[in-house]
Amino acid sequence: MAGSQNSPVSLESTTHYLTLVNRFIGSRQWDRVLETAKEWIGKNPENAQAQRATAQALVNLGRHAEAEPFIMTTLRLRPEDDFALYIASLINFKLKRFSVAEDMIQKAIEIKPRNSSHWQHLAWMCYSQGDPKSGLRWAEKALELSPRDTGAINMVAICQPKDEEGRATKRRLIGEALEITPDNPVLLNNLGIEHLNTPDFAAAEACFRRALTLDPTSKIYRKNLFISLKATDRIYKALCAPRDGILKFMAALRNKAKRTIVLLPIILLFWFGASRYVLAILVLWFILVWPMLKVYEYLTLADLSKKAGEIGANRGGFLGHRAWSPRIRLGLFTVILVSFWSAVALGFKAATQGEPVERYLVLCSLIAFFFAITAVMVRRRARFFRSPLHAWNRTRKFNKLMGNGA
Repeated sequence: MAGSQNSPVSLESTTHYLTLVNRFIGSRQWDRVLETAKEWIGKNPENAQAQRATAQALVNLGRHAEAEPFIMTTLRLRPEDDFALYIASLINFKLKRFSVAEDMIQKAIEIKPRNSSHWQHLAWMCYSQGDPKSGLRWAEKALELSPRDTGAINMVAICQPKDEEGRATKRRLIGEALEITPDNPVLLNNLGIEHLNTPDFAAAEACFRRALTLDPTSKIYRKNLFISLKATDRIYKALCAPRDGILKFMAALRNKAKRTIVLLPIILLFWFGASRYVLAILVLWFILVWPMLKVYEYLTLADLSKKAGEIGANRGGFLGHRAWSPRIRLGLFTVILVSFWSAVALGFKAATQGEPVERYLVLCSLIAFFFAITAVMVRRRARFFRSPLHAWNRTRKFNKLMGNGA
């Protein structure tokens, strides 16, 4: 075995594997890239191109942890390979090693400062960590280096401010990028999100469906399609109406406060006076409506999946409920809704008129419920708590590269 590993590899063999790998990468057949690159490694373990192709395939297949040893081997063999450093930054960012990811992309930029993709990745890291202002700066640098690069145009678009002017600029930029590459699923997905915010649910659904046609394996596109489909469901909209109304009202107040500093004291006074009522409505919504919203989502998931074009959407579920007719599932939802609200009413009556022990048990149940919701929300948002520190360090670090005329 050792003898076969140390045996010289012919130039013809290397050229053969390199041609195959490049062909599969060009057609985005990542499974075949992985298979060919690993076969190549089996014949020549010290080939940096084979190691890098394996890591690239694994990253595109979403297997970032598996890709790490291959990209580290590539960097051991080729420390100045800027593309390998770019892949290493992607891997480390996905594995939440943000400082290492920044160091890797910084080295890549220092080696090839005029590579637009490196600046795009830096912009994407900023945007993903809740720092779109810095992301916009790096994205504009990428666009300056490659004016017709749709990836750079897309990054400039998504990093725009979330006001009317920023949204208009975002739609214009996405439209320009789609003129260059009309069948780009990423751009179509982003345009669909803009239609959701308008809101124009029919146009959003059309964008997400087209994006899914071009990339049927994308979970993000399918999730966004579900959102657009749920937004047209009358029952779902009715259940979400109290929460959505309050959130839109709060967002409108925040935007007005940003635009007109004179209105800020008035808005603050209004908020101090009305905040208790707003919070009370949200609390009641979480107690009385949110659980039923999740039940409704679960019971209607089969219908949404079928509308989204998923094969076998009417199979499975609890007791095979996905195969039941929509009327039966809607009737079951009505029974659960009435039962739940009746139980809440009885619990409230017991808490106000019954023994102190019953009141204590009801109170504990409500506290446990809110702790559960808070834990879920904190877990989802925890990554943003570290964003300001990362953003400050990153801006200070990469300002030097911008100052050097990169």
